[in-house]
Amino acid sequence: MSTESNRSSMFGGNRGHWETGMTMSACARALVCLLALAAGALLVPGPAQAEDWEGPTLLSSGTNWGKPRVAVSGDYVHVVWQDYGVSTLQYRRSTDGGDTWEPIVTMPTSGVVHNPAIAASGSYVNIVYRGSSHNIYLFRSTNNGTSFSAAILVGGGSAYEPDVAAAGPRVYVIWLTYYPTYDLYYTWSSDGENFESVVNLTNTSIEERCARIAAYNTSVYIAFTTRQTSNSTDYAMFLRSTNNGVNWWVPAVLWTATMPTFDAVAVAAHASNVYVDRDNAAPNGPAQKMSTNNGAAFGGSVWLGAGNDGQPEVSASAAYTANGCSAYTRGYNIYVSTGPGTETMIGTGDNPDIGANDDGDMHVVCELDDQIQYYRYVVGGSYDPGDLNCDGVINGFDIDHFVQVLEDWDAYVADHDGDPFPPCDPWLADINQDGHVNGFDIDPFVALLNG
Repeated sequence: MSTESNRSSMFGGNRGHWETGMTMSACARALVCLLALAAGALLVPGPAQAEDWEGPTLLSSGTNWGKPRVAVSGDYVHVVWQDYGVSTLQYRRSTDGGDTWEPIVTMPTSGVVHNPAIAASGSYVNIVYRGSSHNIYLFRSTNNGTSFSAAILVGGGSAYEPDVAAAGPRVYVIWLTYYPTYDLYYTWSSDGENFESVVNLTNTSIEERCARIAAYNTSVYIAFTTRQTSNSTDYAMFLRSTNNGVNWWVPAVLWTATMPTFDAVAVAAHASNVYVDRDNAAPNGPAQKMSTNNGAAFGGSVWLGAGNDGQPEVSASAAYTANGCSAYTRGYNIYVSTGPGTETMIGTGDNPDIGANDDGDMHVVCELDDQIQYYRYVVGGSYDPGDLNCDGVINGFDIDHFVQVLEDWDAYVADHDGDPFPPCDPWLADINQDGHVNGFDIDPFVALLNG
C-alpha cells in the first residue's frame, strides 16, 4: 500500500487539512517514524523527573506534626496527620487534585493519638487511629470528607499501628498488639458502621513488627513482617482473602533474611494486580514483588532503587499497572519510583506516603521539621493526552512532537521548556494511560487524530 493511501486510511483522508499546517513530506516522515517504531524500534523513557514534581506545599500550621498519610479518589486528595505532643488528629483535603486546599479540620478525639491511617474509595473516606486505652477508632465520611461521623470504636486494647483499606462502602481495618503477645488483628464492615467480630490472624509467639492492608472489590490483602529471634530471621509475609476476610488462604512467605534486615512492608492492589514492597534490600533496594492473579502467586523480586532504603509505601491505579508507584526514604530524602530504573528524588523529609489516581496523578506527603509537606505530579498538567505541542488542540501539528517523545525523551523535554515550544509534559504521549510511553500508544494516538 502506498504512503498516500496509508495516510488516507490512518488519518481519515483529511489531506487538505494537513497541507494547511505542515508539508506532506513532514506528514510522511512522521508516518514512517510511527511505522518504524511499531516494528520494534521503541525506547521507553524514564519516569517523571524531579523538575516535573510540584512542591513542597505546606499543609500543616505550626510545628510538632508528623506521621502523615494520604488517600486519593479521583480529584479528591485526603491527608491526615498527628500531633507528636498532644492528643490531636488533623485532616485536610483538596477537591481539585491538589490545586487548592481547604482549611485544616481538627478531629474530635480523646486520649493520646498515634499512627493515623486513611483510605478513600469513591465518596467514602475512612480514618483510623490509636486512641485512648490503646483502642482503635474510626472516623467515617460518606461525602468525600465534607463531614465525618463520630468516632467509632473498632477494637483494640494494647493495640498499635492500625491501617485501613476501602472498597466502595466496605472498610477493612488491621492493627498489631503487644500484650499479652505480639499479634495481628483484623475486622471489616460492609457499611462503615457495623463491624464483624475481631479476628486474630496470627496468634503466635512471633513478633509482628509492621502490617499494611489493601483491598479491591471483595479481595483483601495484608503484608506484614515478623521477627523470629529463635533462628535470627526476619520474614515478610502475605495474607489474602477473596471474600472480605471471612476466610483466609495460608500465609505466604515473600522474603526471609537474617535479622535485623527489614522492618517495613507496604501493599497495594488494582484489579488482579497486587504489589508488595519491603525496605532495606541493600544494595539494590527497596524490593518489590508483584502478583497478576489476585495474590495467588508472586514473581521474583525487582529493585525499585539503589541503596539501603526505609519506610516504603506503595499505591496502585489503572495508570501504574507495571509496578504501582512507590515512595520511600534514603537518608533524609524522599524518592518515588514507578519501576526499576525510574527512581526520582523529589524532596527532603521523612515518613512519606503516596497515592495515585487512574489518570496517573501522584500525590506524596511527608514530614519535615515537624511540619507536613505535600508534593504532586500531574500527568499532562492542564492539557489532554495527545496534545504534545500544548496548543489546546489535538491535530496533525502534534505528530512530530509525539514522534520526538518516542525517539528522544530528553530532547523533547529540552525543546518544550518554553523555548522554542511552550512548556509541555512528555507524559502527554502516554495515550493509553498505562504508565508507559511506548509503541502501544501509537494506535490510540492515531485514533485521537481521526477524532
